[in-house]
Amino acid sequence: MKFGCKQISTFFYSNPSPKFRNIAKKIFLKLHKSLDLVHPCYNPHLHWAKDLVYYYGLFVNLLPKDLPITVYVVNDGSSQGINEQDILYLKAQIPHFTYIDLPKNLGKGGALREAIRKTT
Repeated sequence: MKFGCKQISTFFYSNPSPKFRNIAKKIFLKLHKSLDLVHPCYNPHLHWAKDLVYYYGLFVNLLPKDLPITVYVVNDGSSQGINEQDILYLKAQIPHFTYIDLPKNLGKGGALREAIRKTT
């Protein structure tokens, strides 16, 4: 069976019924007590912080309100694109936000491992 991008996108962006959404929330809360989101960055595009806050807001609205969510942004040795104003903006907009600054590029896997060390 082959799935094209269009089919996956249609499924991913589908609007589930309220009944389905409530059942999914109850199951999710029984299995998970919190959620950690890791976003590795390397020389991100202009306005990346505003994009992150926008999509974070869309995502959080799909989850139960009492689910604690922590966002970890990992700067993977960027030489440009991340500045102090971006980090201050993210700290102000995202309640549980952690910034990890890696001086050397470790690759996506290295950045993810570093964030996981901080979560446990």
